[in-house]
Amino acid sequence: MQTEPIEAGSEFGDVEPVRLPSLGQAAWRAAPHVVDGVLLPLALFLVGYRIGGLGLAMAGGLGWSGFAIIRRIAKSRRVPAMAILGMAMLIVRSALALMTGSAFLYFLQPTIGTAVVGLAFLLSVAAGRPLARRFAGDFVTLPSELFLAPYVHRFFIRNSMMWALIGLLNAAIAYCLLITLATTTFAVTQTLWSIVVTVLAVGISMLWFRNSICRYRPVTVGV
Repeated sequence: MQTEPIEAGSEFGDVEPVRLPSLGQAAWRAAPHVVDGVLLPLALFLVGYRIGGLGLAMAGGLGWSGFAIIRRIAKSRRVPAMAILGMAMLIVRSALALMTGSAFLYFLQPTIGTAVVGLAFLLSVAAGRPLARRFAGDFVTLPSELFLAPYVHRFFIRNSMMWALIGLLNAAIAYCLLITLATTTFAVTQTLWSIVVTVLAVGISMLWFRNSICRYRPVTVGV
């Protein structure tokens, strides 16, 4: 066990330490979400596209995403906010693509959606209700009273601004890839790029959060 920055019970008195996962533990916890929500839908889309074209590809990806959410509900497990958001966006883009028969529009939808999410993070900052606070529960479990602390609120405000910039940058890059690459090549390239950027951003957010609160509360890591 690693404790940052000092042992509980010294300068902090009898304050209960905030227990945070290590980066490795967070990655292990998030791995099923990545597999269920990103990798398997992508694999089903590629197989379906090769066998039956765009319609079968969309049905495969949409079917698996819906099955993954229903399975978690049936097991009384928490459905990650990202999974719900991803499912909603997938339904919209599939419906539009089916009506038009356009693969370009199918992939343009998540690009626009990424930009919209980035703008939503910015708007949440302006409203004083940072979205980063909502999504934090997908990666760490925090005591409810911690959210009331002003220094925690300040962190989520600043972190939401970071995620807003990442979302807008991702949307711009995805659009450039979409207009230059073939359909299947774009699907693989954009997905891998998104995973890498998200993993790095989550890691930075966790380290940033740890450093932001360790001045006010004892922190244990990797328990």
